Amino acid sequence: MTTILLVDDSDTLRTQLKLYLESHLYKVATATDGQAALACFVTVDPDIIILDVVMPLVDGLEVCRTLRAHPAYQHKRKGIILISGHRKEMIDQILGLELGADIYLTKPVDPRYLLTQIKVLQRLLSPTNPTADWLVVDERFRIHLARREVEVAGTLVYLTKLEFDLLAYLAQPPNTPRSRSELADEVWQEPIDDSPINRAVFALRQKIECDPEQPQYIQTIYGLGYKLAIQEHNVT
Repeated sequence: MTTILLVDDSDTLRTQLKLYLESHLYKVATATDGQAALACFVTVDPDIIILDVVMPLVDGLEVCRTLRAHPAYQHKRKGIILISGHRKEMIDQILGLELGADIYLTKPVDPRYLLTQIKVLQRLLSPTNPTADWLVVDERFRIHLARREVEVAGTLVYLTKLEFDLLAYLAQPPNTPRSRSELADEVWQEPIDDSPINRAVFALRQKIECDPEQPQYIQTIYGLGYKLAIQEHNVT
């Protein structure tokens, strides 16, 4: 049974969503603020966390940032859905995704729509096509596109959904220059300026490169964008 940690300071919304999700056979734990959520995360070990952005004590964005750094993420990938009570600027949604959220929703949230997003996350988190081959970049770095896994120096490295989506797009096919406008359209799926793309590339390099200051994998194509560099004989 999938376990969900539902965090919202609204008693009405929290009760409504808990009852609805439990009626669809999910195990649901709840917390009323960010501090309680962090404590509950340790004891409950949820598969999916649903976080209100605006909460007392510790807001949802800070909870998201803290959970990403938690050792449990290295042991088992978690899904995070952020819910905002305000229709803010696009940059706020981008920030949530950059911090590690998988899905960003705005209130009011239809429970039926939330359920569909949870099912999307379940498919994302479940290993699929386990016999599919790895894309071997070199002896140190490889990518499993079907399982959404990245291995560096023999260790699985946690990437946010946004970081993996960016890497996967650059990998299909590798050695293909991608413009920033193309990345905005295909990965972010909306027009954005260069800053979020550059930040995502910076974060990705910190996790996969031997020397992020002199990247060998995610290479800059000056005046255009980026590419994933890979020796041709490694592409299968």
